[in-house]
Amino acid sequence: MEETIEKVSVAVRILRAFRAAYDDHRGRLAEYFKGKETLEWEFAPQLVFHRYDNFLSRVETVNVSLHRSEASLRDKTLASRGGRSGVCVPWKLGLLL
Repeated sequence: MEETIEKVSVAVRILRAFRAAYDDHRGRLAEYFKGKETLEWEFAPQLVFHRYDNFLSRVETVNVSLHRSEASLRDKTLASRGGRSGVCVPWKLGLLL
């Protein structure tokens, strides 16, 4: 599960970096036209990136779900072992009865 979480987290970082690179280059467009009239991009980013943003949102949701599942699984594992000490809960209950 840890490997899956790591790979999904990397994918989210790459997707965010791609969008940030687009925004950065669009913001510095005038630097590419030194001595000439700047030709702005004529398309709206919301139209171009609509499906991309939806996909990124779904991948982020999966990433959050995986992190929560891992934390839940870790808590259940610790509870079944009786906490961090590693002593089994049923064995402790047997001594009390």
